[in-house]
Amino acid sequence: MTAVPAYSISVVRYYLAPAGRERAIDFVRAHRDASVVLLRDHGVAPDVAAAIHQDYPVELAKLRGVIVLRR
Repeated sequence: MTAVPAYSISVVRYYLAPAGRERAIDFVRAHRDASVVLLRDHGVAPDVAAAIHQDYPVELAKLRGVIVLRR
């Protein structure tokens, strides 16, 4: 999994169990390897959000402030 904006991956890692933290990868470095993207529903440039939606077209959940997408 990865998160957008990229700095938010630190928050994701914080809440994961220590054994699962390696599953959270940096968006900038390797987002194409992620099977799931956690996308903030605001504060992300429209062109970046559109590209992510194109690469990850399936919406798994829409929560307050976060959209969960997969390929």
